[in-house]
Amino acid sequence: SGSNMPKPNGDTTGETIDPYVKITVYDVLADKNVEADNDDCPWISKESHSTKTINDNGFCPVWNEKSFTEFKIHAPDVAMVVFSVMDSDAGFDDRLAAASVPVSCLRKGFRSLTLSDYFGSDWGPFDFASLLLEVDF
Repeated sequence: SGSNMPKPNGDTTGETIDPYVKITVYDVLADKNVEADNDDCPWISKESHSTKTINDNGFCPVWNEKSFTEFKIHAPDVAMVVFSVMDSDAGFDDRLAAASVPVSCLRKGFRSLTLSDYFGSDWGPFDFASLLLEVDF
């Protein structure tokens, strides 16, 4: 679930957002025989999953998805998970906020992630923006 999602570019006025979360895992391939999906850096693995869109609710969206794609982690000491909150729009989706976490720092259970803007700032419209998630291995 989310709380106090900011509007695009940190604006205080405008349309009600339609948020979804894009989860991306960046990992280093430890096994040279594993196929990478990234032609620019063949040793880097990038895997993503997006939640469903919650229409017209940026204050307290709840995704509550029961089935979820599991991510294969090859090198947990260096792998990173990026949670990007996006605003679904016709044509182009806006990135509202994000949080990055090393996989090695994730623990099982319910966790609250503070969201920040593109530059890592969590003040202004990002003061109370957060995601509540359940982590399971």
